Amino acid sequence: MLASSLATRVLLTTLLAGNIHHPALLQQMKAATHAEIFALGREAMRQGNVEKAREFFKRALEADPNHEATRLIVEKFGGLTKVSEPVSEIDQTMHKLGPLELTVLSDTTLAYRCGGLWASAPVLVSWLLETDDRLDQYVRGLHVIELGAGLGLVGTSFAKLGAASVMLTDLPQQLPLLRRNVDTNLAGDEDNCVAVSALAWGSAALPSDATSPMGGDAFDLIVATDVAYDAELVPLLAATMASLLFRQPAQTGLGALLALPRRSEFQPPVLGGPDGTSVLPDWEMLTQLLTANAEQSPMDGEEGRTSFSAEILATVPSEPHPIDIVHIC
Repeated sequence: MLASSLATRVLLTTLLAGNIHHPALLQQMKAATHAEIFALGREAMRQGNVEKAREFFKRALEADPNHEATRLIVEKFGGLTKVSEPVSEIDQTMHKLGPLELTVLSDTTLAYRCGGLWASAPVLVSWLLETDDRLDQYVRGLHVIELGAGLGLVGTSFAKLGAASVMLTDLPQQLPLLRRNVDTNLAGDEDNCVAVSALAWGSAALPSDATSPMGGDAFDLIVATDVAYDAELVPLLAATMASLLFRQPAQTGLGALLALPRRSEFQPPVLGGPDGTSVLPDWEMLTQLLTANAEQSPMDGEEGRTSFSAEILATVPSEPHPIDIVHIC
């Protein structure tokens, strides 16, 4: 945990606001702990300052070279750039899902680095719309957080279908287009229940602007689609998801609802089954890591969930891979 002294808070504020290459500030940063510098990186990400965040995470890795989450974040930062509005080429398509008509603005130039709409998003919404019971169980009246929201189709659908609140999160460089999609599809009361926030996976706590109306990091339901696409990112996703799951209220928390392609492309492959040698879908790495997090009891001593399990609710035919609807509870 960060030190709570006034001197430490002043130091962190100064580093975040100032030129971090200034010799005096560099000297101050050398005295800061890994946790303090890591927190600065998270705050810079929340503000959309990718360049400053990259530098903070690099300094955090210098402070603790063995911190695996920091190392993975630094590696991924090699491809991140801050995006400014506007971009020159945006593709607009209409998607009709049951009673919903949604306009999806996608990035044809990859300036936002989020490309087009992935198949898992409309598959999850269509599955929910198949029965009224599913909407009652997983949408209506719930406080929802979406991880890796992308173009926002899932989060905006939840808002239109009656969620009490929806927090859509993704990396800072993807937020401008995500916000444009939210603004295009939601108006009035629907828009009032939706918020967009930067969130880099690997953190055990949400940014200050991503808190739930329920208080702190507590949400009724976590949703995500096609988030297990990179073996190096899955451990970071698992850390963030485990934190959110453990903080759900024991009586009302519904876990996570995920739509995940059934592909097996990771190298080395994800293994499991009775003898531990069967090749599993890549997304099973996430459930294995969540199980490990539960066994380590990172939230020991706090009320809430202490363990969870995964259930495949449906497998929906799709190309190039069928998509599993997975409930983690």
